Amino acid sequence: MSRVGKVPIVLPHEVSCEINERTCKVQGPKGNLVFSIPSGVKVVVETNTVFVSAENKGAIASYGTTRSIINNMVIGVSQGFEKEIEITGTGYKASCCPKYLYLALGKSHGICIEIPKDIEVKITKPTSVLLRSINKETLGQFAALVIRQRPTEPYKGTGVRIKNVPVFRKEIKRK
Repeated sequence: MSRVGKVPIVLPHEVSCEINERTCKVQGPKGNLVFSIPSGVKVVVETNTVFVSAENKGAIASYGTTRSIINNMVIGVSQGFEKEIEITGTGYKASCCPKYLYLALGKSHGICIEIPKDIEVKITKPTSVLLRSINKETLGQFAALVIRQRPTEPYKGTGVRIKNVPVFRKEIKRK
């Protein structure tokens, strides 16, 4: 059994957490996030600490996850999250306008992806895209959507991937 849920969450001085019935609202300098607390999980805020516990035996499976989500919300509104996406390949590049991310990935057509409201996209180089957000879940889903357009292939290593994430490379096929 995991003991992640038993660890208390310490709130930084600029972050506040409010619990109203089954919703948790976290506010900070970068924004605010809302989470719906699953049934059977009890969340209590005391001064600058948040405690999560299971009210019944059936909720033991979800109280650790609830604690991790609330902790990610606290980190998001105070520091934020970022992921850097690397594009490798001849002619592969990215460009951006306020609402859309354009990718040229060696297909017969360009790929246009709508950027969610709470994600900030910055093109540092034509082959490098920096994603920032206060919501870790939305950021991960958007990064996965971009990577799905052309995943890194194992022989040459060309494609789209998150920077500093290792890619399993295969040896060239021989006769």
